[in-house]
Amino acid sequence: MFKLFRKKHYMSWDEYEQRISYWDAITFSQRTRLENIRNIPALGAE
Repeated sequence: MFKLFRKKHYMSWDEYEQRISYWDAITFSQRTRLENIRNIPALGAE
């Protein structure tokens, strides 16, 4: 997933900021999804 960061070309600062904010959004959505799953009582236990 983070191999995209290791490309050998130099990117502009705007491109770098866009990529950082993109990954921040992904990790944030995953974090909230995990918290929502954790808040569901007895998930999958019927």
